[in-house]
Amino acid sequence: NEEIPQNKTNEVKKLFFESDLRQLQINKLSFINPKFNFSLNEGFFNTLEINLISNEIHHKISIEDYESKKKFILESNYLPDLIDIFGKNLGITRGSLKIEGYRNNLNNNFEGIIAGNDIVFSDAPFFADFFSLFSLQGFAQKIKDGGIIFDKLNAKYELGDKKLRIIDSLLKGSELGIQFDSVIGIDN
Repeated sequence: NEEIPQNKTNEVKKLFFESDLRQLQINKLSFINPKFNFSLNEGFFNTLEINLISNEIHHKISIEDYESKKKFILESNYLPDLIDIFGKNLGITRGSLKIEGYRNNLNNNFEGIIAGNDIVFSDAPFFADFFSLFSLQGFAQKIKDGGIIFDKLNAKYELGDKKLRIIDSLLKGSELGIQFDSVIGIDN
C-alpha cells in the first residue's frame, strides 16, 4: 500500500490493481458489480479488464495474452453510454462498437480493426457543418428530424507514439456514405 507520489507516475515500474466493487457510478451512469483490474509493467498494460454492466447494456475493455502477442478488445452494445463515461458528447444517440487489435512487439503499437453497427448521429456539429458546406438540404432536414443513421462502420487503426491513426474508414448508411482517414493526437 505505497502511495504514488504526484508527478512521479512515469517512474512506476510495476503496478497491480484489482477491484471488488458492488456498484460504480460514472457521469450519472450506474454499473453493478463492475470489474476494473489491471497490471502495468514498464509503463505498458500487461493485463487490463474493465467490465461495466447496467441492465442490458455492457461495455468491455481488455488487454490479454494471445499467441505471444497482446490482444486489445473494446466492445460496447450501446455507444452513447460508452462516450458518456469519458465525459464527451459526439451527438451519437444509438449504436454498437467493437475495436480489436494486437500489439506489434517491435514498436509496441496496437494495430487492428474498428467495426460499428446502427450508429445514429443526432445534432452532431461536424455533420451540420459538412451539410451546410455542400448545401445538401435533404440531408440537413434529416438531421433535424432525428439524425443520420449509419448501418455500418468499418476501419483500420494504429495506436502508438501518442497518436491514433484511423485508416480506410467507411461509415455507410442507406442514403449517405463517408470515407475518411484521420490522425488524432492523444495528448489533445
